[in-house]
Amino acid sequence: MELNVKQSGIEKRTFSTTYYKTRSGKINKRVNELYLRNDIPCGFSRCLKCRYNSESLKPLQFFENGSLSKSVKYPHFLLLDGPSIMKFIDVLDDISVFRNIIILQSVWVYIKKMSGAVFKRLNTLFTENNDRMFVFLNEFVGQTFVDPSFSRVPELYQEQCLISGSKFLCDHWNEFSVRPLIMCSSEETVARVSKDYPHVISIIDYVKGIPGSESLIQRLTDLGKKERRGRALFPEYWTQDKRFLNMNRPVHGDVVVAQLLPESEWTAPEKTIRLRDAEETQNEGDNLPDADGEEEEEGQEEDLEDSEAPAKKSRKEVLPSARIVGILRRNWRHYCGIILPPNMPGARQFLFAPSERLIPRIRIETSYYEQLIGKKVLVQIDSWPQDSHYPRGHYIRVIGNEGERKTEDEVILLEHEVPYDEFSPAVLACLPEVPWSPHPLDPPEREDLTSLDICSVDPEGCTDIDDAVHCRELGPNRFEVGVHIADVTHFVRPGTAIDQTAAERSTTVYLCGRRIDMLPSLLSTNLCSLRGGELRYAFSVIWELNGDAEIQNVKFCKSLIHSRAALTYQKAQEMIDDEKYQDVIATSLRNLLNLSKKLKSRRRTVGALELASSEIRFDINPETGAPVKVLEKQHLETMSMIEEFMLLANISVAEKILYEYPVIIFLLIILKIS
Repeated sequence: MELNVKQSGIEKRTFSTTYYKTRSGKINKRVNELYLRNDIPCGFSRCLKCRYNSESLKPLQFFENGSLSKSVKYPHFLLLDGPSIMKFIDVLDDISVFRNIIILQSVWVYIKKMSGAVFKRLNTLFTENNDRMFVFLNEFVGQTFVDPSFSRVPELYQEQCLISGSKFLCDHWNEFSVRPLIMCSSEETVARVSKDYPHVISIIDYVKGIPGSESLIQRLTDLGKKERRGRALFPEYWTQDKRFLNMNRPVHGDVVVAQLLPESEWTAPEKTIRLRDAEETQNEGDNLPDADGEEEEEGQEEDLEDSEAPAKKSRKEVLPSARIVGILRRNWRHYCGIILPPNMPGARQFLFAPSERLIPRIRIETSYYEQLIGKKVLVQIDSWPQDSHYPRGHYIRVIGNEGERKTEDEVILLEHEVPYDEFSPAVLACLPEVPWSPHPLDPPEREDLTSLDICSVDPEGCTDIDDAVHCRELGPNRFEVGVHIADVTHFVRPGTAIDQTAAERSTTVYLCGRRIDMLPSLLSTNLCSLRGGELRYAFSVIWELNGDAEIQNVKFCKSLIHSRAALTYQKAQEMIDDEKYQDVIATSLRNLLNLSKKLKSRRRTVGALELASSEIRFDINPETGAPVKVLEKQHLETMSMIEEFMLLANISVAEKILYEYPVIIFLLIILKIS
């Protein structure tokens, strides 16, 4: 060995050679240098040979499963092959069956290469269930490393990695009665793997041995069915030699490759909008099952040929036209909708109508149609065969009863891909212990502003108070005005689980009677909420303004504040209008309102654009949670007052950033879900 590093856990150095094709068609060689180690942990909590030096890397607490399935009569860890995860990812969240899961690094890489959508699901599943899943880094262990030159077929390579990894773990756990059990997607794979390793089973056979798992067996059977091909309805794909993926038939959001048609084939756009329900009727041949349960496509070509020819278009209306010849990237996701009733009794195949009108109907197969009547369900597209008018998919789960507010709320969240699951244990572990109170000297550069008479002004019922203001007179026509924003960065450190989750959620989402927090409620409604009468950390922008609201000086700092009051817009307006209020807070609010009017007038003078829109609110029945009345919110001057100073804070911060980093341009965009 060239390097004397064995004492650090490195066993040997090896080189892995791969070849790849560039976009220009050139073949390049890539050589990777790998250091194979002997100290990679196996993931079994009872194994005393392995060490875990990272808090994020924790071994699995073994779940006794020796009697779970009649098909396997010894305690075991589940090692799933790549095709099993690709095909059955939607059932792996069943914690009553799928526990003690060890995913090999080679399988993890295989999933990442084969499907970005499945890999995202797997990554989420692993993050939220790290107490029942463990990733074993077999590609860095000397005894389990398999050279990529073993096979250029990804499935065969990862099968060999599974065999090598399972043999190693079997010897590694020799003192225990636990065995690594390879779980495959098909009987063909089981037959191949069993020649070199005895503990192997198909995922369906494993579940069949579990009492009371009929519904799960049916789901696995539906997902594992092979499709029979019918008459082609679409042209064949372009080959990979032409640098296009072997796909076609795009869905809204896909990135496609289009071929410009000859000018003689150019057409004009339709002048009418065709509704999906009118265009995709249930009586098409593609929707009728024959006696064998397969779709009858006879006569479909004739139907297409006999369809009404398009009217002649004016030459001026014709636009350059193209046809899709390939798809660079699929944007398939989970879709919400309903299952349409079949035309024939006893059918097993149904059309699913997505809530999103831009998505075509999806053909699914299920034995539980009666239980799905009147339900909103979640469906995933699997493929779009060349012989089908519709993409094929599978049913995942029931969302709820159609028309119920809870169900429709969840549909909105799912359709817009808003994460709404409970925060994971890793995120909750980032929270401080309670009771918690800020330390005046932590950190020392934080300024103590607790002597200032600060207050917040927010909508009624607001619990996540993220901004507060103050104003005090410095002399004739001189004012000190401050905007104080809750300092979330004190609790959300870069790269932590809570930071990653907040980045994924990006904002708090508000629905009628429901809120999806970006951060756990301990932070959003407590420790990072500038509540009245409590010490809180903040970021502060403090200006010195003259009587015309012109900035004379500005400073920025981290601060410690003590809000005197948490006011509503209505209460703040009352304190401004009613002369009986003569305390410091009321005087501060009156000065803030006067200054805000001058700020607004100056913005209008230089061309500010105001979009007039009415804001509505719902009166909710406290017993049923259903909206009973829709009211238009009254606009108060205090609303505009807070808005002006928030804008002024943004402007001042932007100018400061531009001064410090003149080559960087920031654009503040506030998006709305339509």
